[in-house]
This record gives sequence, C-alpha cells and structure tokens, in this order.
Amino acid sequence: VEAVKQAAGADRIVVTKTDLVANADRPALARLLGRLHRLNPGAKVLDAAAGEATAAALLDAGPFDASGKIADVAHWLGRGAMPR
Repeated sequence: VEAVKQAAGADRIVVTKTDLVANADRPALARLLGRLHRLNPGAKVLDAAAGEATAAALLDAGPFDASGKIADVAHWLGRGAMPR
C-alpha cells in the first residue's frame, strides 16, 4: 500500500533495471509502466537504464502540483495539505 501511495504522489518515478528484463518479460514491464501511469498520469516516468534519470530530469520538478494526481492522493495527504 505504501508503494502505491509513493507512486501516486510522486513528481518523478524512476524505473531501474529495465535492461535486465528478458524479452519474454517485456509484457510484464509494459503492464507495470501502464499501472504507474494510471496511478499518476502527471508524473514523468524515467528509465534509468536508458539514461533518462539525469540530474536535470530529476531536479527540474518545480513546486508540488496536485493536478494530475489521482483523487486518493488528497485523502492520503489530508485535505489541508492540498492546494485548492
């Protein structure tokens, strides 16, 4: 449950070890990436093995923005923590 909350509230999601996924397991990786997108459509998903997790990509997030997050994030953080 905590991992779902972390993914849903993140500005960036770094996926690692994708270079170790065998061809036969590529559909499982695609399902994982799809689930991450459904949990947090506004987050950038970065593939570390592809070199996407650069300092610029990780640090240029700007202030927290609740738009684009699933509704559960507001509940998990508490209504007072979310900008209106």
